[in-house]
Amino acid sequence: MNEMILRESTSDQIRRYASNIQIAGKTLLSLINNVLDMAKIESGKLELIKENYKTVDLIFDLVVIGRESAARKGLVFQTQVDRNLPSSFFGDSFHIKRIVVNFLSNAVKYTNEGVVTLGFSWKQERDRALLCISVQDTGIGIDSSDLERLFESFTRGERTAHQVVEGSGLGLAIAKELTELMGGTIHVDSKVGYGSTFTVEIPQIEVDPAPVGQWEAQQVAVTTEGTSFVAPAARVLVVDDNKENLEVTKTLLKESLVQVDTALSGRQCLALAERRRYDLILMDYMMPDLDGLETLRLLRQRGIDTPAVAVTANLLPGTKETLLEAGFAAFLGKPVLWSQLQQVMIELLPQDLVETKVKRTFVDAKTEAELQRKLEPFGVSVSEGLKYVRGDLAFFLCPGGLPVEYCE
Repeated sequence: MNEMILRESTSDQIRRYASNIQIAGKTLLSLINNVLDMAKIESGKLELIKENYKTVDLIFDLVVIGRESAARKGLVFQTQVDRNLPSSFFGDSFHIKRIVVNFLSNAVKYTNEGVVTLGFSWKQERDRALLCISVQDTGIGIDSSDLERLFESFTRGERTAHQVVEGSGLGLAIAKELTELMGGTIHVDSKVGYGSTFTVEIPQIEVDPAPVGQWEAQQVAVTTEGTSFVAPAARVLVVDDNKENLEVTKTLLKESLVQVDTALSGRQCLALAERRRYDLILMDYMMPDLDGLETLRLLRQRGIDTPAVAVTANLLPGTKETLLEAGFAAFLGKPVLWSQLQQVMIELLPQDLVETKVKRTFVDAKTEAELQRKLEPFGVSVSEGLKYVRGDLAFFLCPGGLPVEYCE
């Protein structure tokens, strides 16, 4: 519901309130995830999610998170990437990101002014590659007496400056456990008053040795948040036992002009699908009586072959594979993000029913960084601004529709 307010409200004050709610919600979700992860680690039930992944995808994801976090606090964000990094690895990129995001979060928290630098490099060790990711800041630094207990659960530095910074003290403990679970190590170099550098080194299997090269040029810096398609003739069935979730999904789909029916249970889904032909079904995985898996099985048993997308908050390792093996065409996590939902809709709806309507403007990281430096004194966030104009750089620079040179 909060995303609906951010998408539809025209009041700056209400949008600020909604933005604060969103930040608080993410903070709470992060804390809950940290507690759950620690419980899984201590019980030996946390599973690694190993798969092939592109190095640039890992870089882009962390750059976006780091840049936006630093920008909110008025810090300079820099990247240092070894262009000889292999293009692809096999490993657990999901948990690698969890580790580095924690480093980035701490760097921003404990730096009042200056620079946060995210670095990527690698080493070749016998028959394996060692992926090295570092986060350096110019913050308050860590006293040598605190370094030994830095990675203990619910522990933070004792310096007075730490007391005004929010945090559970779980992040670094989890980072250490995850790193050791993957056979890696963490190194910390810090000096009070000068800043800190956290480096994680994790063994990975090299898949594609071709160097990443000019990785910035491969980046689509803006993920458009506006509706990039319309499909007024398409009919979609949304199934969830929570009325609020149904309302959120309906509102997300409103601008796409898709015809939406809703069902509060698996049995209602079966009844509607037997009476009417749908082009796509969005179905909650965890429902009482008939869950998503059983409902899908019964749909197929009755000859209904409509593509179905599983929607669930269960992001435990293996869930996605279980759902896809059961016959779901795709998987969406909760809360549902519009960028992910529209991608699934465009891919799975019949192509003759979908009309794309957004002119996509590709912005490399260097261009966006230069724009951000120019507009920073005016309190303007380039990444956020581009979202409002659906990624159209020309319109962002010159909203009146005149040629860009008149607005420079």
